[in-house]
Amino acid sequence: MRWKTLCIISVLVVAGILFVQEGIGLCEAGMTVRIEPSTLLLGTFYRGTDIKITGTVPDGCDVVVRFMGIEKELHLKKKGKVLGLLWMNLDTFKFKGVPNVCLIYSSTRLASDTSKAKEARDEAWKLSLEALENRIGIEPEPKDRSFLIKELIKMKKLEGLYLESEGSVTVVSGDGEQRTFEAHVNVPSSLTPGKYVIEVYALRDGRIVETKTTPVEAKLVGFPAFLYNLAFNHALLYGLLATMVAIAGGLLMGVIFGAGKGAH
Repeated sequence: MRWKTLCIISVLVVAGILFVQEGIGLCEAGMTVRIEPSTLLLGTFYRGTDIKITGTVPDGCDVVVRFMGIEKELHLKKKGKVLGLLWMNLDTFKFKGVPNVCLIYSSTRLASDTSKAKEARDEAWKLSLEALENRIGIEPEPKDRSFLIKELIKMKKLEGLYLESEGSVTVVSGDGEQRTFEAHVNVPSSLTPGKYVIEVYALRDGRIVETKTTPVEAKLVGFPAFLYNLAFNHALLYGLLATMVAIAGGLLMGVIFGAGKGAH
């Protein structure tokens, strides 16, 4: 009887421990993220698209969503006036650590001059375009580094590849433990094929409390995929077809304008 009693007590204790652990896990439920779509199809009529990101974060948290591309090196030329008359290429600079895409959406402000923000600069501030400007390197180091990087960021913004939008993530209070959020990433038409990531950050008082990263692939389909395959895997055939199209176009233009001259 004693052994049976001890066995029953042991089973109850183990069951109680598992129940408590499960309860703790439920109370400390973390971030959830859903992305639609997770694959971008760049076809003939692709003019940009919208990615919907929804999910939950712990109560009291703000949300930052970033659509990021891979970092590359850019070789750009600086233009300037020579003798105050002619605009010419003066110097060539290599920009290092430049993401080809950086779209940032947030429910709160990331860059600020307040003392509270400065205390949290190692966290929320690092997610901003302002922080990206500080991380980009230039070789050789120019005297007007800040000006050149700001011009690079401005150029990327005009191309639709860089963006920082405050207050564009909707966060709604939930059951006291979780808050729901929704964001829409406007992917530009100039997006190139490749692998990207969507980063979702939960912030509390300017500090990152949780992060989730989801890969997103952009791939060519249809006629653009056919042309890409032809150009890179069948270069000779691609060159012949391009030449034939150019000749046919020239002949057609000659017929059109030649017929017009003949009428006189």
